[in-house]
Amino acid sequence: MIRDGRAKLREYIDHRNQREREIIAALRAGLTGIPEIVARVYAAYPVALHLPARSSVCSHLLKLERERRVRRSGAAPLDARWSLA
Repeated sequence: MIRDGRAKLREYIDHRNQREREIIAALRAGLTGIPEIVARVYAAYPVALHLPARSSVCSHLLKLERERRVRRSGAAPLDARWSLA
């Protein structure tokens, strides 16, 4: 049981926002492919988790694309090159 549901939701939202900032920082550093972004953002995690983390980074990038904060070259999001808009 979660005693303070609002606090837990805030924790989840804060974590997602932090991850988004890390992805943007990776783009600012010149990384353009999801595998490279994952390697930087998830550097503290076992490499075995990097492959599943690609989906999470891709989801963040698609959200940022909808907000017109990033753009991609290439049709398939996982294989595209990404940059700040």
